[in-house]
Amino acid sequence: MYVVPPAAGAPAVLYFHAALHLPDDFTTECTMRSFCHLIWRMLENPNTIRNGFSMVYLMDGFAWKNFDLNAEKIFLDTFQDRIPLRYHAMIAVQAPWYFRAILKMVKPFMKQKLRDRMVMASTSADLVKHLPREAIPTRFGGLNKYDP
Repeated sequence: MYVVPPAAGAPAVLYFHAALHLPDDFTTECTMRSFCHLIWRMLENPNTIRNGFSMVYLMDGFAWKNFDLNAEKIFLDTFQDRIPLRYHAMIAVQAPWYFRAILKMVKPFMKQKLRDRMVMASTSADLVKHLPREAIPTRFGGLNKYDP
């Protein structure tokens, strides 16, 4: 996970590279602590408080070994009710077909506000619609050189 600070008037971007998450190596608690630390750091920036943030799931290389049901439940609950920041979008980049299928089953249980902010991006053109080019990694056609 890493955060791209906000550009002028734009939301910060929190990236989560899903293929690097290995639930057998990291407990759900460890993952959530890392996430909370990044949220806390974003709260220190007045521009992020004003402009909010977007969450980007980089799903290239994602497999079942990376899926953590407990973490997903906590993320869903947290995003719907507990983050004191403006939430612009949750963007899944290059999501595999089974992730899209699971999402279709879960969406009816989400609040409408969160459902409306969920985006599937297959190409760099899809990302540019939702994020400033400065916040998009170079491998997806952006200008951000940091990409773990």
